[in-house]
Amino acid sequence: MSKPAKLPVWTTLRDCYLLPLENWRVVLDLSWTWLLLQTPITLAFAAMAYNNDDKSPSAIMGFIQMCIEWLPMASIAVGWHQFLLLNRPPLATPYLRMDRTVWTYYAWGLAIAFVTIAIIAVPFLLWVLMNVADTVSDEAKVQPAVEALSTPVQLLATLVFSFVAALTFRVALTLPSTAVEGDRPLNLRSSFTLTRGNTLRLCIIGTLGTLPCLLLAILLGGNEHSLFAYLASQLLIMLLGAIFAITGVTLFSLAYRHFMRQPLDSQGNLP
Repeated sequence: MSKPAKLPVWTTLRDCYLLPLENWRVVLDLSWTWLLLQTPITLAFAAMAYNNDDKSPSAIMGFIQMCIEWLPMASIAVGWHQFLLLNRPPLATPYLRMDRTVWTYYAWGLAIAFVTIAIIAVPFLLWVLMNVADTVSDEAKVQPAVEALSTPVQLLATLVFSFVAALTFRVALTLPSTAVEGDRPLNLRSSFTLTRGNTLRLCIIGTLGTLPCLLLAILLGGNEHSLFAYLASQLLIMLLGAIFAITGVTLFSLAYRHFMRQPLDSQGNLP
């Protein structure tokens, strides 16, 4: 079996930032219409969340918002993948593409996201249940047990999160493949095979490529006192989310272009 190709870390990371900047007009053409349509949706969910004590949406509302807001991002992502990999600019402005390719991409993205969230939620739920037990039970009896388990559970949560993030990057070639190959995209197994030996590299690039936007979003996500300030911060977070997504889509496109130079045999293995 041949050795898998190694993804260059620093070159890929540089291009994750450089390509959107060099082609900012294409990014703008792909995104501005969708972002305008998404704005009232973001404001509506933010206004509902503002009424909560911690100014955060409930789990159900957060789930609904994610499903709604992922649809325009899927459309933008398909267009950006096709521009980077096929040199195909958006054919129409305003760009509101909603064809079969976009819906397939949307389904794959949600499926990967749901599995990721489900796996990460297991240690988190254990930690929550221990804290609930700590508050409703006899403190003298429960507290020692909680303290004994708290550190292992936090360590487990960190390890599970790192593993799932790596797994997500390994199977993510399915997304650009869906955008450019239509009805016959790579399956998850082929994506996992092609990226063998690159888990750490993909995690480093993905983390460094999206960390600036993530940190800014966290800083903007404070509990503002006025409704206006809170809504304004949520709009800024929406824009940062779009930048975050474009950076991630660029990474997946670059990884797809790099790894697809390796041929697979009829069983989906490296020869």
